[in-house]
Amino acid sequence: MRVRTAGRVATTKVELHLEHLRQGARTRLTTDAVVLATGYRERPLDRLLVGLDPYMRRDASGRPRIDERFRLVMDSAVTGSVYVQNAERHTHGVGAPDLGLAAWRSATILNSLTGKEPYPLPRRAAFTSFGLERREEPGIPGQAPRLTPLEERC
Repeated sequence: MRVRTAGRVATTKVELHLEHLRQGARTRLTTDAVVLATGYRERPLDRLLVGLDPYMRRDASGRPRIDERFRLVMDSAVTGSVYVQNAERHTHGVGAPDLGLAAWRSATILNSLTGKEPYPLPRRAAFTSFGLERREEPGIPGQAPRLTPLEERC
């Protein structure tokens, strides 16, 4: 779908004129709000973090090291933390730029910042398992018990 035009209707509504590109069909939609999803593109961090460059720890390829809580690994002389999101593909894998994981990453960062767990996160998020033996998994307080996954074997 492509938004051809958008305009305010009365004082609280937005009317979108839409076109389905493959079908060549057009329609209108009146809504209370519009979220602009403009896309995602990775960009280098070097220019943004140039002031921290002397303090950042890097891997063998010269990329910033990022820990499991999404913090830049810094020289021990730095007392604060610098958190990043969607900049850790080289350390955290192909899921790093997945915007569907943004809430989980945000909760991880908030839990780290506060030193508490206002957003309890599961120890394991994947439910794929291999093997036939059962293994107990701890649940999250306040949530219904989960099925116990089978033991993973590769």
